[in-house]
Order: sequence, then C-alpha cells, then structure tokens
Amino acid sequence: MKKLSLVGFFAFGLGLVFLIYRLVAPPTVEQKQQASYDTSTEQFIVADDSETLSKMTSKQAGIYFYGFPECPWCQELLPIVNDALQGEKASAYVVDIHGNSYSEEDAATLKTFYQLNVKQKEVLVPFLVFINQEGQVKTHVGTIEGHNAKKEKMTKNQREELMKALRDLVIWSQS
Repeated sequence: MKKLSLVGFFAFGLGLVFLIYRLVAPPTVEQKQQASYDTSTEQFIVADDSETLSKMTSKQAGIYFYGFPECPWCQELLPIVNDALQGEKASAYVVDIHGNSYSEEDAATLKTFYQLNVKQKEVLVPFLVFINQEGQVKTHVGTIEGHNAKKEKMTKNQREELMKALRDLVIWSQS
C-alpha cells in the first residue's frame, strides 16, 4: 500500500512540474507564428482560393491579401493590416499561398496578375491588392522599404509609417 501511494505522489508531482512549466515557458516558434498570423478576425474573409483570385483578376472592388503563416514579413504585416481594416470598417480576402487548397493553377493566376501589376517576375509576399469601385488597381508588397523581417522587428516609427500607407490604400479602395 505504501508503494502505491509513493507512485501516486510521484505522478502527482511530475504532473505539477509539467503544468508549471507550461505556464511559465516561453511560447514556441509555432505559437508565435499563429499569434501574429491570425486570419480569424472579422476583418478577414477566408474563402475559396480560386474564387478569391477570380474576383481579383476580374477587378472586383475589394482588398486581397496573399501570404503564408511562416513568412516573417507576413507575420509582421497582417496585424497592421487588421488594424487598418478595422479602423476603416473594411475587410480583406486572405489567401494562404502555402495552404492545402492553393493549387498550381491558382499560383499561375496570381503570378500573371502580379507580373502585370507589380512588374516583377517572381511573386513576393506579403502581397496586398487594392481595387476601387472603378476597377483601378494598387498594390503593396512586403512591409516597408529596407525592412528585413528575418533580422529584426519593425520599429514603432516603421509600424506607424506602414499603418498610414495601408490606411490610405484602404480608403482609396473604398472610393
């Protein structure tokens, strides 16, 4: 009997240590990525990738965001996009270009649109497309000039500069 209670006490102690560790341990890289790449807010519309691309290529008014959760630039940009959209009571379609439903055909469609509108051969993300009521297109690639998200986070001034640029584009897209 004494042996059984000692085993139970040991198991309880081990469980307690694990619980305390989970409460105080720093978040994993995956947890950080999930926290900064949150497309579940009401500002983001996650729809069928092909349908979203079709809306964009037919120049349907709206805002379109292309990226993927592991992208450091996307992780920094997405929360700022969310705030800009929220401030202007707008929403954006979101496409995860590394998602299971994103096809080779989708990639080819995006590449063609990107080359026509950004004038670069290879698609870089994060890629934002703003289309106004007249079918005019403006784009935004990356975060801000000179920022390397693999090396450092944006400064407060950089975030403010980016927020202003995004807000202006959101307002323009609503015209």
